[in-house]
Formats: sequence, C-alpha cells, structure tokens
Amino acid sequence: MKRSILILLLLVSITSILVMGGNIKYGGVAVLGLSSGLSTLNYNPFSPARLFGVFLIYEPLLNVNVLTGEVKPWLAESYEWRNNYLELVFYLRKDVKWSDGVPFTAKDVEFTFKLLKEHSELSAGAILGVGLWSTGLKDVVAVDDYTVVFEFSKPSVPTFFYIVTTFIVPEHIWSKVDDPAKFTNPNPVGTGPFIFKNFDSANGVETFAKNPNYWQKGKPYIDGVKIRNFKSNEANIMAIIKGETDWSSTFIPDVNKVFISRNPKVNHAWVTQGAMVSFIPNVTKYPLNIAKFRLAIAMALDKEKIAKYGEYGYTPPAHPTGLRIPLLKKWFDKSLEPLLYSYNPEKAVELIESLGFERNAEGWFINPKTGEPLSFDLYVVSGWTDWVQSAQIIEDNLKKIGIKLNVKQVAYGQYASALYTGTFDFIFYGPAIGLNPYYEYRPVLYSKLTAPIGENAAGNFGRWIDPVTDAMFEIFERTTDEAVQKRAMSVIEKIMLTEVPVIPMFYTPVPELYTTRRFVGWPSEENPYNAGLCPWLPMTILTTFLNIHLK
Repeated sequence: MKRSILILLLLVSITSILVMGGNIKYGGVAVLGLSSGLSTLNYNPFSPARLFGVFLIYEPLLNVNVLTGEVKPWLAESYEWRNNYLELVFYLRKDVKWSDGVPFTAKDVEFTFKLLKEHSELSAGAILGVGLWSTGLKDVVAVDDYTVVFEFSKPSVPTFFYIVTTFIVPEHIWSKVDDPAKFTNPNPVGTGPFIFKNFDSANGVETFAKNPNYWQKGKPYIDGVKIRNFKSNEANIMAIIKGETDWSSTFIPDVNKVFISRNPKVNHAWVTQGAMVSFIPNVTKYPLNIAKFRLAIAMALDKEKIAKYGEYGYTPPAHPTGLRIPLLKKWFDKSLEPLLYSYNPEKAVELIESLGFERNAEGWFINPKTGEPLSFDLYVVSGWTDWVQSAQIIEDNLKKIGIKLNVKQVAYGQYASALYTGTFDFIFYGPAIGLNPYYEYRPVLYSKLTAPIGENAAGNFGRWIDPVTDAMFEIFERTTDEAVQKRAMSVIEKIMLTEVPVIPMFYTPVPELYTTRRFVGWPSEENPYNAGLCPWLPMTILTTFLNIHLK
C-alpha cells in the first residue's frame, strides 16, 4: 500500500471519530473474562508468560486486520518499500508520547528491534520458528526523529507483517534493563490507550485506567478496563451469564443454547474462523510417505460431519487446499478445480487397492512389510473436547475403509513433545492466522522449519521436504507483485491437492461472547473493525476497548 493511501485512510479514520463523537456516552469500566489461569504479574510484551494487559499498554507500527486483510496507520502514518525491496521505510506520527510524558521517536523503534536481535531468546524475536533477524533483515536505522529504515540483505517482503505487529517499547526504560528475557516489567510504560493500575494475583484480576494523554484525541470512551483471568472455561462462562463480565473469550459448546438464548436482546456471539486445523501425517513413515495413500485417507474423512458434530457447527469443513474462506476468492487458482477432492470412501478404497494393499478376512488392509493390519496412532490433547470428538469421527471413518486408527488422549506436554519431535503417525495442528496463504502454508510446509525425527522442529511437523514447495515460498518473499505471489501460491495449492502433505479438516472455530447490557460499539460480522474478538490476535483487545462506549 502506498504512503499516500495510508495517509488518506488515517484522515478518513479521524473524520469518522469526529462525526461519531457527538453520539458517544463516555465512562464505565469494561470487564473482559479470559480462561487463561494466569496469576503472575508480567507485563513484558516479549515474554510467553505475559499477561494480556500488554495489549492495552503497547502498540505496533501498523494496525493489521488478519480477518479482512486491511492495513491501517497506527504509530506509523505511512510506509514504503525502496531499493528493490531492500529497504522498508516507516514515517512515524509526531504527536505520540509515552505514558510517562517522554516523546515517542524513531529511536524507540530502532532500539526495540535491536533489542530483539541482541536477545534472540525473547519470544517476539522469532517468526515461524526463524529469528526475525535471520530473514535478511540486517539493520534498523533511525534516520531522524520520525523516520526509521529497515535494511535487508535480500528481499523478504513477508517479514513486513512481523515487523509491523511487533510491540514498540521505550528506549529510556528498557535500555536500563539488565536481562530483558527475565524482566517482568512491573511498572509498564507504553503509548497505548490505558495505563496499568493494579494486579490482584490472588484472583487474577488486572486493572487499567484510561490514558488521559492518549494520542487519539477523544479516545478511549471508557474510563478503564478489568481483565479477569479465570482458571476454567466454566467459571468464565458463568461470569458473563451472571453479568459480571462484558466480553468472554473461551470455547463454549452450543453458544445459542448456553448463552444467547438466556437474553437474546443483549447476549451476542461473534464466531470467526482461524487458520486450518489439519490432520497431519508423518510423511517419513510407510505408507504415509506415499502421496496416493495420503489422498485416499483424505477422501475417507467425512469433514462435513467432523465440522458439524466435532466442532459444534461453528466452522465449515476446510477447503482441500486449506485456504480460509476469506482468502478463497482472491487466492484460489480456479484452474485447479478439477483436482479438488471430496468425501468418497469408495474411491479411497480403490486408491489403496491400486497401490497393491490387500485385506485380511476381517476386512482390514494389511501392511505388506509386517503382515499386520495397517494401524496408526493419533495424538490429541485430553480435555480438548472438540478435537477429541473430531478424532473419534475420523477413527470411525477410517475403520469403515479398513484402516485402524487409535485415538490417544494425552496431556498437552506429551502431545507437544510428539508434535515437535515427529514421534507420531497422525496429529492435529493448526498454524496461526495470517494476511495471505503464505503465512498459513509456510509453518506446515517449509522444509527449513523441520528437523530429523527425534529432534525439535520449529514447524513443518509432518516433515514434508520438497524443493518445489520451498522455491515457491522464496519467490513469494522476493516481491510485492501480487500476480507473481498468486502464481507461487497456486503451485502450493496444487501440491496440497495432489501430494496431500497435510489434510485440512476445518478452520479453528473462535466463538467469542459479548453483551450489550452496558456497552455498545463491539466489533461484529457487520462491523469487523478488528479480526474478531480473539484476544491473541494483533490489536483485537486494544481496538475493541478503544471503540466501545456506554449504552
């Protein structure tokens, strides 16, 4: 997006604020309920143990909506690529101050990214398992107080997303921190719309007050925010049912029956879909290393039933390419339509028989290398009820075509160990959501993310190794030309349909609850000003509490 377009978007946004201002009722403290179980004070935005309040305190350069693909100005008013994508330049706002009154400048941006370079152990310093500074980024330079340049040794266009969604921290505070990885940041200073006031560790309650000097004049409309970190989904759901919270982020079966029907006038839910959740075969194991066999497995799965009963109908079955619904129209290559497969157990059996597999007297396909029935294990986290139910449907699907699947319900630690080390036959996994297919394919297919069996992989847990796949990611990284990017993704789409390195099942369902009992202005399907009420997505918490106001 060109610099002039971003400035125009900003002016439109400011105009909208001024127009709305006359109808806004100020005041009130909004309450968010999370099923995080967090009880330790930690406002280090780069720590994996951080409290969710960091999303109210710190801000990134741009506001990226991964649901709609929109990119809007934030701490940066505009940006541009220069020198054949070897320089990414940001032009910053000139009216922003840290919450302690110190001006925000390009030096803070330069410092933040060099901090991540010097301390690679910080979680924000890693993207898709590869360090931010390992993508070709070689330097970050503050040219003046409001211009900062990111210099690359090679084009790496997708790194843009990770740069613009990184929280910026104040140099005058963090330059004095001895060990940034262990720093819990008990008195956080940010540019965001709220200021930290208190953390009740006994009850897991975070309290924030409105930042009276926030750079977006007239905002926020509310006086403050409380975040309640519940220890269970049940406690979180009961709190919003009883009117103790205004927004509840938790998985809830049958949201209409459990929540909305109790008071349809004020109880609402916005159900969005994240990235694909895939049934991932370990392609290093026989016969899962045979493309036609993987296709047969994919055709044996009744994804309609899995989505309806395993996932409570919150999500449609995944497209065979794994592309999310919002991305299909723009990114799916329609010339590949003849390659699309669907639920067809009879065809699945034909494919397996065409490979020379035979059945025993009981109808099970026999592994010719062992003489035993084909049998695979599927690891799923015990207590993740939707995944467990989906796994049980898959078990039944494969039984019907003569293949044994043993669903192993295990603790998360055992699941994660099997996932990262590749010590599984089949496993469920869903990557993070992204702006386009690159961000969702790369974590599951890029060979440089994987590792030998028994060693921890950063991604590509099924151990897919293919030079053509890798080349398409690298082509994508070198350009902003959408036509070239689409051709690269088309090749990967074809690989998904013919080689079936992973089997997309459904999209991660995200049912988020909110009530208009006290506040209005919530994001919704009709007004998607952020990517859905998903607290872990960029800018969701901040933009929601920036826009809601008293009824």
